[in-house]
Amino acid sequence: MREPNILVMAMESKVVIVPDGYKIKSTGVFDLPDLYLEIYRWFRHFTYAWKETKYRNIDQPDGGKQIEIMWFCERKVDDYVTFVITLHLQAFVKDTEGMKGGVKTKMQGGSVEFRAGAYMKKKVEIWESKPMGDLLGRIYEKILIKERLDNYEEEIYIDTHKLFDEIKAYLQMHR
Repeated sequence: MREPNILVMAMESKVVIVPDGYKIKSTGVFDLPDLYLEIYRWFRHFTYAWKETKYRNIDQPDGGKQIEIMWFCERKVDDYVTFVITLHLQAFVKDTEGMKGGVKTKMQGGSVEFRAGAYMKKKVEIWESKPMGDLLGRIYEKILIKERLDNYEEEIYIDTHKLFDEIKAYLQMHR
């Protein structure tokens, strides 16, 4: 069986690191505005440009709320590579009281679910207008910057799992 020639295959602009749908679920009492702020701070700390692409707050007949928020976060690593993390929060909560810093405060009780994904976006379109552009792009990626791309893949994987760990720690702390 003959192996495919990687120099003639179409270049991919998106390298999926964490497939969309990675899930974190928790049930308990939360301070949703504080959780939102914690996630925002995490993205700022790791220099991701933060964009909220969806916010929906639906009142439920039982007095609770269904909250859905989607974020699209990018970090330009160099002129060729950008890291992208997508995060989707869905919560079914009711207002309640909880303890925060030893003081009773208004919080939300219920369930939250995060779904996330991460990928590395490459600027392959720069090769399209060049003669033998696809071949030049393949040589660039597979020979000239292969080690750098491998390091970037590892870096976004680590970034994404640091975010997951931060969310899990926050949710665990507020159980």
